[in-house]
Amino acid sequence: MFTDLGMRGMHRDWRHDARDNFRTWWAEPRVNSAGHGTNRYRRPVVGDLTLDCDTWNSPDDSGQRLMVLTAEPGTPSDDAPRILLSWAPQDSPAPSPGA
Repeated sequence: MFTDLGMRGMHRDWRHDARDNFRTWWAEPRVNSAGHGTNRYRRPVVGDLTLDCDTWNSPDDSGQRLMVLTAEPGTPSDDAPRILLSWAPQDSPAPSPGA
């Protein structure tokens, strides 16, 4: 994930996160398991975010993974998703035929 420059730009301290993730994955006896930790992101609109991250790998060896990110209630990181949603493009009605 951190080989992608775009992902590096979204993580405030990607070197730290990559090192911690690698240590955790290396120490696990099974690759296909649940995990947890804290991820730090940087978004241009809302700044730095600190989110708790829980992951679960699919037991069917499909390679799919569920990731749930949550923020501490009442923190700027908790407010950030609502702010980002307000910046999302709004659906516009389709143009009328012949317009």
